[in-house]
Amino acid sequence: MLWINRLIMLEVAVPCEAWPELRLKSKAEVDSVADRIHELRRKHLCEGSFSPTSSILTQLAMGKKFNKTHQSPSNIHWSDDEKVINYLGQPVVLDKVKAMCHALIVELQALMGVLTFGCDVKAIDLDRIMDSMAWSQSFRQQDFSFVEHVQNQDQVGVGYRYLLERAQRGGGGWRLLRNNRATQAAEWFRPQVEKYLIKEGQFLRKLMVCMHVTGGQPGRGPELGSVKVSNSVYSARNIYVVNGRMCFLTMYDKARKRRGNTEYIVRCLPDEVGQVLAQYLVYVRPFARALDQRESEYLFGDRRGPWAGEELSRALASASKVHVGVRLTVSAWRHVAIGIATRHLMRASKTWEKEHEEAEDGEDFAEGDDDEELELDTFRHIMVR
Repeated sequence: MLWINRLIMLEVAVPCEAWPELRLKSKAEVDSVADRIHELRRKHLCEGSFSPTSSILTQLAMGKKFNKTHQSPSNIHWSDDEKVINYLGQPVVLDKVKAMCHALIVELQALMGVLTFGCDVKAIDLDRIMDSMAWSQSFRQQDFSFVEHVQNQDQVGVGYRYLLERAQRGGGGWRLLRNNRATQAAEWFRPQVEKYLIKEGQFLRKLMVCMHVTGGQPGRGPELGSVKVSNSVYSARNIYVVNGRMCFLTMYDKARKRRGNTEYIVRCLPDEVGQVLAQYLVYVRPFARALDQRESEYLFGDRRGPWAGEELSRALASASKVHVGVRLTVSAWRHVAIGIATRHLMRASKTWEKEHEEAEDGEDFAEGDDDEELELDTFRHIMVR
C-alpha cells in the first residue's frame, strides 16, 4: 500500500503529461522537480502529516513495537543434554542429522557410479581449476562456466563423448544404444534413455538436498532452484570454483525493494559434495543434455523448467523422514538450522573473540622495535581480522 501511495504521489508531482482538469503541470513545466517532490512528500508522505500514508506508518511503527515488547512463544526447545532439538514438538537428534549428511554423500557417490556406467571417473583437481567471480570480458560471455575455460580443458574438456563411448560398450548394465533392424545403424533405445534421465533426476534431487543441508545456513527454496551453471543472456552464473572449493552464490533478498540493494551470499560446499558436483558438471551433464536435447543453464530442472521450492521441500522431507525420522520441509529445516546455529555457533564465536582478545593483550609492542616491525605487525593484525 505504501508503494502504491508513493507511485501515485510521484505521478501527481511530476507527470509526463499535464493534467489540466486537476491543475497539475507536466514534468517539463515544473520549475524544480526536486522542490515539487519534497513539497508533496512533506504534505502527504511523512509521518505526522495527517494523511493516509501517515496513518499507515504510525500503525506499522506500533506493530513493530508491539512485536518487540510481546514476543511470541518459541517453537524451538532443546533437551537438557543439548543433543536433541525439538521443533513444534518433533525431536530432531543432532547425531541423526550428521548421519543424514554422510548418508546423502554416500548415496550421491553411488548414483554417480551408476550414471557413469560403473566406470571410475577421474577426480577433478579443484586446486588447479581456473575460475573467478570477476565480471570481466573473459568470464561474462554467454554460456560460459569454468568447464569452458581454456586453461581447464586438460581436466574438464571431455564433453558428451566421454560417456558416449562407455554407453556404446554397454557398461554398468545399461543398453542405451541398439542397432536398427532395417538399417543396422546404431540408434537410441528410448526406454533405457528415459530410465537414465530418471536416474539423473534422482541424483539431482539428492544433490539439491545435500547442497541445501551442507552448504552453510540454508537459504530459501527459490534460491537453490535458480542456481545457474553457466551465464545466461541477462544474468551471471551461480556456481564457481574459488580457492579449490566448489561454491554457489545466491542473491535472494526479500527486503531488496525496501532497502534498494541486494546482499550476495556465497556458500562453500564440503570437499566430498564439491567433488561430486564437479564430476557431474564435467562428465554427466553434457551427456544427459545430449540425450534429452534440452538446453538450460539451470542446474536443477527438467523439461518443464527450473525447479521451484516445492521440489526441494519434497526431496528434503523424504530424505529427513528416512534418515532422521522426522519430515522436515524447507521451512522446518530452516528453523532447525537457525536454532542449531544460535545455540552452538554463537557460543563458539564468543570463544573465538575471547581468544583473540587475550592474544592481542599479550602482544604489546616491545621497546626498541623499529617502525618497520611496527608496520608489519599492524598489517598482520589487519589481515587476521
